Amino acid sequence: MDNSDDFEPEVYNLVFHNNVCHVCKQTENLLRCSKCKTLVYCSKKHQKMDWKFHKEFCYAMTCVRNELRKDSIHTFEDFVEFRNSRGRYLKVVLNRELEPLEFIMCMSLRFCEICLAEDVQLDCPKCRNVFFCSEEHRNACIDHDKDCEELKLCMELTLSLFREGLGNTNFEVSEVPSSVQNLPNNILDLLALYDKNSVSCGHDLTQNILKLKCISPVASILYGLEKCGKLNNRLFHKNGLTIHIVGGDIYEMGLLWKEMCELIFHWITNLTELEYFIVGPELNHSGTTDKFTKQLCDNCKNRNVKVNCTFHTQLYHNIVNHLKKPDVVVCFNSGLHVNSMEFSTESSMEFPMESEKLPEHNWKDSIEFLVKKGVPLILTAYTLNEINDDIEELIEWNKDKKIEVSVKPHKNPFCDKKPLRDLYSQKEPIYYVNGYISVLNET
Repeated sequence: MDNSDDFEPEVYNLVFHNNVCHVCKQTENLLRCSKCKTLVYCSKKHQKMDWKFHKEFCYAMTCVRNELRKDSIHTFEDFVEFRNSRGRYLKVVLNRELEPLEFIMCMSLRFCEICLAEDVQLDCPKCRNVFFCSEEHRNACIDHDKDCEELKLCMELTLSLFREGLGNTNFEVSEVPSSVQNLPNNILDLLALYDKNSVSCGHDLTQNILKLKCISPVASILYGLEKCGKLNNRLFHKNGLTIHIVGGDIYEMGLLWKEMCELIFHWITNLTELEYFIVGPELNHSGTTDKFTKQLCDNCKNRNVKVNCTFHTQLYHNIVNHLKKPDVVVCFNSGLHVNSMEFSTESSMEFPMESEKLPEHNWKDSIEFLVKKGVPLILTAYTLNEINDDIEELIEWNKDKKIEVSVKPHKNPFCDKKPLRDLYSQKEPIYYVNGYISVLNET
């Protein structure tokens, strides 16, 4: 892969990994930038090719590395704050905000997994994501084995996105056999039931990853309804289903809404009407559409099913009383708990100090409206700690109600299967969108 014409900066700068050639994404015979120590290349040719794009960042990062030294770093939390300090200083040196790729570069420092030293000489030969300063420390890192395969998959999927793309979202939907009465054990088996095209790929995540991303939200809703007893033998207690999705943002806007509708009709056999109300101030438009009804498969059309999706760019508490009463409320990866946090590890490119208070979060006034009698609330979160914190926050803000956790937090078998690197956690370095799920009710 040494034809430079094949590598456009607009493409290769979309993907960064600190242990692969930044231009062609090869993993062998790497040369690290001698100044900033951030990027690596498979050849001088690719390094020279990228220099005009890397130069500004390189000079700034080199300055930051020389000025900010690691002193009194004894814990991973100390290391995170040191890394955040570098990020803040890097913005000062550049005299501008960081580009998304620059932020990731700044956060993806190579450090020894045991002693946190930056002078690393070895990496894990399998996943190439974890580093060590010595053979002794590599042998001492016994906890890495549990994460190695997921970290390896994380890198492989990232590189596949660059090299081949991650499959497609062209579903060829099929009717789920009537003999199947309960959801399968995992999202891959559900995809095989729903999409004829996925069968030929087997359980190849590389080919199916985008489709799994598309169906994870709706599959999580179906799973939550089944787990709390609202959905039995693929039957709902009436022929209409109204769903409120609260806290909608760019994630909800990016969902493939045809599949959000069609999979529900293919699974719930007596359903003929489906209404989604998606509410959140970070949505980029408001309005109602029934266009997805026209996009459904012939079998759905023969059942005369109807779909309406309504988007509201408002806070939930301001509009909930004007909406049709829901049968279920859903919050995807909501972060309810940030109301009481002083430091957010998901703070994008802000690099907050631990002592800084975050702005008042939009959930504050809406939390009490999320749980209603007879209406289950389905929560998903990236990690177990987050969903537990969300539940604690929700109960704290609803002291006048008796809230029951009817489905305890657990790993969601219908989560998005693309592993994501959590740069703020050493013990749990991988997380998933919709990774954990729970269902709450007011009793």
